[in-house]
Amino acid sequence: MGCPSHLTARGFATRAQRFKENYTRLQGLASRLELAKCDPGTEALRVAVEEIQKEYQDILSGSENHSTTDDRCARFQASGLTSRKLTLWEYCCVASYTVGRYLFLAILYASPPLAMICLLLAKK
Repeated sequence: MGCPSHLTARGFATRAQRFKENYTRLQGLASRLELAKCDPGTEALRVAVEEIQKEYQDILSGSENHSTTDDRCARFQASGLTSRKLTLWEYCCVASYTVGRYLFLAILYASPPLAMICLLLAKK
């Protein structure tokens, strides 16, 4: 019983360090992007944005707890996006994921009482 929690706690320091490193790298990218915006409409801005996008993808691919579905749901809930807006397909994916998740949870919550009712009715 205590072994799984002990194993989880052992890896916590390493995971926390990785989260901190990724957060720090993301903050650095945000700062570089703010600086790059000082030269609007220049080739330097375009090159900087492309480099930052590549680094951002590298950070995300090395991050834990980040999936395509998480990304779509976060962008769905965000307001005022200027880039990476959801496509119609992504809206459909988020809607089907949300409906499926709540339907699955409803079935899980309803199944014990329904099983009891079925057992009681079968005994009569």
